[in-house]
Amino acid sequence: KGLIRSARTNVSAGSVSQGASTITQQYVGNVYLDRTDKSAKRKLQEIALARQFEKKYTKDYILELYLNWVFLGNGASGVQAAATTYFNKDVSQLTLPEAALIAGLIQRPSDLNPYRSSSAFEAAKKRRNQVLERMRVNEFIAEAQYAEAVQAPLVLQPYVPITNERYAAPPFVEEVKKWFLANDTFGATEADRERLLFQGGLRIY
Repeated sequence: KGLIRSARTNVSAGSVSQGASTITQQYVGNVYLDRTDKSAKRKLQEIALARQFEKKYTKDYILELYLNWVFLGNGASGVQAAATTYFNKDVSQLTLPEAALIAGLIQRPSDLNPYRSSSAFEAAKKRRNQVLERMRVNEFIAEAQYAEAVQAPLVLQPYVPITNERYAAPPFVEEVKKWFLANDTFGATEADRERLLFQGGLRIY
């Protein structure tokens, strides 16, 4: 449905103004193709490459690749990094509501970053509960598990800027990061700039 909707919009606009991608397309398009190219040709290459990928690999393996790559806000790429960033845990140790929170961040990782603001914190919690609801409806969890999980408080580890952990001069690096994210030269939206900064393979000197 998303592909048809975006195709209709793109035909009306006369260019690729809207994208729609499956999980496989998102992965192969960002890892193997030029992500700055918004042309229809690039979209067709993405679809063709995704079809080849799905013929060669299982859906479980593709999902594993995707979950180890996808941006989840606050500088965290992949579910292991997100588990450490938000809960200071190995991903295997996450509780049901904690795992649901991380799964929910995939939709809008920048807007739903619970460290961003009190409203983002509440939005992330609401999204977590939507994930839990879908798990209940699709019988991945029982009614009792759902009822307990949606009532669980959202307890994050104290916020530690990622620069404090990785770099020798964190205040300077933090200022460069803020400058980058505020500069529309690097993307139309802050979410675009954040993806480029943390997933674009950039080297910044």
